[in-house]
Amino acid sequence: MTPPAPTSRPNPRAPANAGPARQASSIRAPRPTIERACDAVAVIVGFGLAALTATRPGRPPAVLGAIALIALAWAALDVREAVHQVDESRTGIAMLAIAVAALHLAAALLAGRMAARSRHADARTPDHPGTMPA
Repeated sequence: MTPPAPTSRPNPRAPANAGPARQASSIRAPRPTIERACDAVAVIVGFGLAALTATRPGRPPAVLGAIALIALAWAALDVREAVHQVDESRTGIAMLAIAVAALHLAAALLAGRMAARSRHADARTPDHPGTMPA
């Protein structure tokens, strides 16, 4: 009895001495990893923080300061990734990581500036008559 013929085309990258089962099994989609899941969560959180700054609850100086600190932490992680990629001799990815770090630094500076302006605007607002100061 002979084994059934493979239904898919052989993988040209598979070794020549690999059998049909080996050739068919080497055609796979990339598997999800913890790192990819963490990257996806970070992107979603980043967009969520950006959307938060566009709403009224995202305008208090404490919230903007927290967003600035998160952006600074992400910039530090991007610099660490750039150093790692340089060690691996992947200069293209290292340059991309540096560019992303610069964008995170810009976001941190912008959030910090917005927090400072918000704090100064709150200090200049006169108390309304008949209300207690906060």
